Amino acid sequence: MPIADPASTLKNASVERPAPSANAGARLLASLLALALAAPSSACVPAPFTFEETGAGGSGSASSGGGGETSSTTGSSSSSSSSSTGSGMNPCIEGTVCVEAVPAGWTGPELVLVSPEGGAKPPCPLGEMAEKLFGEPPNEKHGCTACSCTINNASCSAPEITCWAGNSTCSGAEWGTLGTKDDSCINDQSAPALEDQPGSCSLTAGPSVAEPGTCSKSGGSVTNAPDWGLDVHVCNAPPSSGVACGAGGTCEPLIPGQQLCIRKEGTEACPAGWDISRVDSFSDADDSRGCTSCNCNPVSCSGGEVAVFDSLGCSEADGHVHVDSSDCFDVPNIIDGALVSLLPTLGSVVQNGCSGGGNPVGEFTPVGPVTFCCKN
Repeated sequence: MPIADPASTLKNASVERPAPSANAGARLLASLLALALAAPSSACVPAPFTFEETGAGGSGSASSGGGGETSSTTGSSSSSSSSSTGSGMNPCIEGTVCVEAVPAGWTGPELVLVSPEGGAKPPCPLGEMAEKLFGEPPNEKHGCTACSCTINNASCSAPEITCWAGNSTCSGAEWGTLGTKDDSCINDQSAPALEDQPGSCSLTAGPSVAEPGTCSKSGGSVTNAPDWGLDVHVCNAPPSSGVACGAGGTCEPLIPGQQLCIRKEGTEACPAGWDISRVDSFSDADDSRGCTSCNCNPVSCSGGEVAVFDSLGCSEADGHVHVDSSDCFDVPNIIDGALVSLLPTLGSVVQNGCSGGGNPVGEFTPVGPVTFCCKN
């Protein structure tokens, strides 16, 4: 059997295949258009790439089916939780400190500035006058100035003299005894009338205080009495920042040079969280320091003498003897002839200083203790 020509076969076949009608072509075009309109847009446009931060809450995007909005919300919630509970980072910025609830029995917080005693008061941040307390009471004992005492306008009498006529041994019958507060010449005409008779005299008592005078004293004043070593100034704390921290706390601002503290009356141990530093202060002191009083000892007298003259008028031209001790003085030919004069010399005032005084007494006792416990 002869082999058929392929070309002729195909030609014959194409001739024999009926041509499609116009209605069939229109239906095919309509079907293709419908399929194109029904296809989802994702079949032609690739899904957008979303960058997700890792960290707390970041893994939530896996369970959300990749939705970017859900991942962002979860991360924000986790960050807020960390700020309020204190787990993780500290939300208090530099210059603030987290202050949780003030412990029971304590008050505050307040600002405390400690400075050397006598310094200027610092201005309070809120404009009020700072409360002033005191710290570092003195340990040293105070001193006293030395006492000095002088008695003014005191005077002494002359010593007492006793004379004997007719002997030179200060014995036997006395002619007379004289004691005087005056230093004027004393004329006596009661001496024995016999001439050229022996005689003797002796001081039988020393001078005595004629006028006690008045005491002039100085000293006995407190000296080297140290005061408080520190001033403790207290101000109201500025308003809270409002930023939450810790277990229900807030971030409180710190003021340079001042401490943020709580206080309690008495001397107390600092509670946990408030033990970075401590200030022991007092509201006042009972200061009974002083010195014992200075007082003058009474004056005494010393010296003095009595000159015995052989005539009236106490003339140096006449014979005379100075009797100035308790020894027996021979006064021959003086106590005779009925005329004798005596010239006393008053004793000298002896100052005897102070009767004690100038000794420290009393104490410096702090009262009203207040304890401050601080965050910084």
